[in-house]
Parts: sequence; C-alpha cells; structure tokens
Amino acid sequence: MIKIAIGSFTFCVTAFAVAFMISEAFKTPDVFFSYSSNGCVKVINYTTESTYSCENLPKKYNKMWVE
Repeated sequence: MIKIAIGSFTFCVTAFAVAFMISEAFKTPDVFFSYSSNGCVKVINYTTESTYSCENLPKKYNKMWVE
C-alpha cells in the first residue's frame, strides 16, 4: 500500500513539473538577430505581461537568426 502511495505521489509531482516547464517554454520570447550586423532586429513577446524590445532584452530568450 505504501509503494502505491509513493508511486502515485511521484507521478503527480513529475506530471506537475513537466506541465510547468512546458508552460514556461511557451512564454519565452523570440529574439531575432541579424547575421550581417549581429544585432537585434525584433522581439516577439508571447504574453501581454512581457514588454521586451531590442533595447530591453530579457534574461532568457530563444535566439533566432535572420538575414
């Protein structure tokens, strides 16, 4: 009985952690950098709370390269 309870608890904690990581991954903004100038071109924010721009880059972002 204890093994079933521990297994169920472990499964629930793991499922919650995976769901949290996926939701955080979808919130991460995309920052587009130019190949030629190696500078920021634009920032796409996926939440209304985020107001990031090329002048105000987030600490964590998906780096995309453009021509």
